[in-house]
Amino acid sequence: VGRLCKQKNQIMMIKAFAIFVKKNKSFKLYLCGDGPDKKDLKEIVYYLNLQKKVIFFGWKDDLSNIYKNSKLFVLTSFYEGMPNCLIESTNYEIPSIASNVSGVKDILLNGRGGVILKDYNHHTLAQKMSNVIRNYNRYKIKIKISKKKIKQIYSVKCHKRI
Repeated sequence: VGRLCKQKNQIMMIKAFAIFVKKNKSFKLYLCGDGPDKKDLKEIVYYLNLQKKVIFFGWKDDLSNIYKNSKLFVLTSFYEGMPNCLIESTNYEIPSIASNVSGVKDILLNGRGGVILKDYNHHTLAQKMSNVIRNYNRYKIKIKISKKKIKQIYSVKCHKRI
């Protein structure tokens, strides 16, 4: 979810997905957004013969259906300010894997709420993805814990003006 650019490191996601989908054939990868790397990413998808497995959605005003129909959320960014899409996926209770960038440790509770990657290795990511799917109920519980904590940290209360 977001810009398709080097910062977001979607190349790693696609390479990891190519490994993951060999054993998990029913899965698809949804990439929502647009940006300068879209053409290159589509070429990688073609080269890896994943055209039927990787869906490019472009920009969408409402991502609720995407989130509701997702089993796993993966953030592969090299850097972030605050990963809002990780907060959104947590609110939809989607088990998550994220690179160790700003905000991730807070959102995923230092790993108690999801998986935090230690490196940018696509083989490692593919293994983590498979592990989450194999132990899905455990990771659903973890993300619910993270969601509860996020509501405490990031909730905004509105007060009436007098």
